[in-house]
Amino acid sequence: MGQTEVVSDASSDNRNAQIAATGDGLIGAWDGLVSGHRRILVREKRGGTWLRTEIVDSEPVGENSIQSLCVDSAGNPHLVWLSKVGEKFRITYVSRIAGIWSRPVVVNNDQPGGENCEEVSIQLSPEDRPWIIWQSGNGNRYSIQAATPDSQTGLFVIDRLNTDVLNYNLYPVLLFTPEPTVLWYSASNADFVLVGKRFRGAWEIFPIENLDNLPVSRCLPALIRAPKGNLAGFWFDELDAADRVFVGLQESETRGSGVPLDNEADSSFGSICATAAGDRMVATWTSEQQGVGQQIIAAVGDAPPFELHIVSGSDSAGYCGAPKVAGNVRKAAVIWNSLAGEGGDGRVYCREISF
Repeated sequence: MGQTEVVSDASSDNRNAQIAATGDGLIGAWDGLVSGHRRILVREKRGGTWLRTEIVDSEPVGENSIQSLCVDSAGNPHLVWLSKVGEKFRITYVSRIAGIWSRPVVVNNDQPGGENCEEVSIQLSPEDRPWIIWQSGNGNRYSIQAATPDSQTGLFVIDRLNTDVLNYNLYPVLLFTPEPTVLWYSASNADFVLVGKRFRGAWEIFPIENLDNLPVSRCLPALIRAPKGNLAGFWFDELDAADRVFVGLQESETRGSGVPLDNEADSSFGSICATAAGDRMVATWTSEQQGVGQQIIAAVGDAPPFELHIVSGSDSAGYCGAPKVAGNVRKAAVIWNSLAGEGGDGRVYCREISF
């Protein structure tokens, strides 16, 4: 493993760190305070060196909060964040092409005023077309929405994917199968079920097979597309009175049934972030053990048990915020915040894991 690096150098009280891997480097993004305003900051690592930090939002008083980051086939970053437009928080999109940042675009100006936008994420199709998904609503009425630019006008076209309007629809994830496919958890009576839709000129039901044993209602697993093309779910659960991390694979034998990802019991909390990296999967989460304190853990492997790495230690001060991970065929990188509001130093940290 490489050394822990401090990535933030131009802001304080940093939050919501995101990371993406390029062919020969990394791109990190977060929101942090600059001259008293919460800005969206991006910094790229190229040739082993972190370059100058850039501010990419255009609204210093927008109370900006970054949500997601990805890169296209040429290594160009694409970002989405929440920003206050008038009295409403709306999704803003920006990209950098050939070294030039585009003008930030508000994706969902027509969102109903009483609806919150949450769980916003962006992915690019194999043709580098941006697709943005999110959940919106309030109370117990949440819907899943997807947006992509119109091929003629370039304006974002928004579709609401669920037909019910009186239900929880939560935690959408976007995959390409190869069509754009959105999976999410939908409330059904007292339980949740995993549902999906894919876009083939119009949105249609996406059949989900061999995941009958995924503990959907109890754990709401984080889903990714594994290197072999099947789905993989990651979640926290208890085993023998100890907190463990589990992984379940979409396959005919296990049908998503979970097995411990690790060989060690710890107290895990927060959220799990996972990704495919070459022929491996990499997952990261926050752990807390008596006498050790909070640590960022990363697990690497193609099947459980995974190889565990303690990513953070005494070289990243204070409370460790929810970590994110990105990777390619050679390495993975984990990024996280030391949250000032919880006693940390407010910096953004990153550490690489070589395969």
